[in-house]
Amino acid sequence: MKKRLSLKLAILAMLALMLTAGSASADVGLTGDLGIGGHVVIGGHVGISGNNNVGFGLSDGFTFGITPYISISPIDNLSIWTRLPFWEGNFGNDVHIFPFVFGARYYFKVAEKLRVYPGLGIGGSAAHISWGGFGGNQSTGGFALEFHGGVEYEVDDNLAIDACFDIFFPTLGSSKVSLVRIGVMVGVVYYLPVF
Repeated sequence: MKKRLSLKLAILAMLALMLTAGSASADVGLTGDLGIGGHVVIGGHVGISGNNNVGFGLSDGFTFGITPYISISPIDNLSIWTRLPFWEGNFGNDVHIFPFVFGARYYFKVAEKLRVYPGLGIGGSAAHISWGGFGGNQSTGGFALEFHGGVEYEVDDNLAIDACFDIFFPTLGSSKVSLVRIGVMVGVVYYLPVF
């Protein structure tokens, strides 16, 4: 009961901050801005099982997920971010990935309201795979590495639309299975000036 009350209070506090932030910053993502948002991920996996050398590719299906996103900009044009994604794909082989990733992006302004960026993320993840007709389930954990590049368009003083091409390695170092997710992430980020 206390956890539910705390969660409700946290959500109300965030909504109050969003409503009172107004147009305190002229551009999004400046020094001291806190970004809160989320992305939809669409893509596919390539994977190989270390036990029975079973492979499956992008043509076997697609990945779909929703990823909460939080960032802070310690200086202009740089954001430190974390994403807590969950995605689930059915490729003939059922894949569930639970990653926890931190990273950084560096922005280059190319127009008044448009920025492009490269990004890098590191962290860890857990994976569970059911190999379908080949039988058996595998669960594994590993080091996670992510590379992406994209664009961010400022819709309003505090709101931006974000889209990027993403390559994610969720199970590096695992002896059981190696996965690579290749996809596109599209979402929104709301920026709050906090310092």
